[in-house]
Amino acid sequence: MAALLPIAIIRCMTSSNAIDTSQNPVQATEAMSLPNNLPSADLPAMPLESAQIRDPAQAFGITLPDTLPKEKQVATRPLAVLREVIETVGLAIAMWLLINLFIQNVQVVSVSMLPTLHEDQRLIVNKSAYWFGEPDRGDVIVFRSPQNGEERLIKRVIGLPGDTLEIRDGIVYINEVIISEPYISAPTNSPRDGRWTIPPNSYFVMGDNRPSSNDSRSWGMVPQDFIIGRAVLSVWPIDDWGVIQHYEYDSLAEAATR
Repeated sequence: MAALLPIAIIRCMTSSNAIDTSQNPVQATEAMSLPNNLPSADLPAMPLESAQIRDPAQAFGITLPDTLPKEKQVATRPLAVLREVIETVGLAIAMWLLINLFIQNVQVVSVSMLPTLHEDQRLIVNKSAYWFGEPDRGDVIVFRSPQNGEERLIKRVIGLPGDTLEIRDGIVYINEVIISEPYISAPTNSPRDGRWTIPPNSYFVMGDNRPSSNDSRSWGMVPQDFIIGRAVLSVWPIDDWGVIQHYEYDSLAEAATR
């Protein structure tokens, strides 16, 4: 409206009702006052669009495209899909490597651990169980065979480094103390009696199915670096789902406190 004020003043000055400056100053002042309601037909209308320029580029007559050209869209779409596929595969491989670093899935292929474990039973092995510790007596472990490094075996730890283990009339003695073994299928058969002193970093292992187990009684000790991990969970068949029970020997603990 400020732009319209000079136009209104000029029209008043050039109209037939000219102001006589020789009149009374008050009358002159009243005569100089502008009319309250100017005829709208005499005033030029300002277009609304000229006062509201939303896009600065429009002020210079430039029209920017809203999207990329169709040929560029078509070119970038396969690249985006390929990138998503690569990221998904990479994430899957990383997760697989991470999982296999800590756990391993194994299958029991013999009857040497009956009645605790049976053939075709699938287990989860904790490979990190002994990274910062050592196997305990009674642990069920998976290890590489001392006779054939490619073969994987599963047995129970009976003797620890420094122990003197003796089998006499089918009964197991650790440091002259009889141990209770409720997990075995039958006592150790007498022809395999013997006496062993376990060296450092080695373990004496036996299967729970003593009459049908090929173990330390036949081929000696298991070096610690041959141990893969501790069996912790049975996952198949569903009926056998559950945590694998390890065992603690109270008789040895009582003997150690005497």
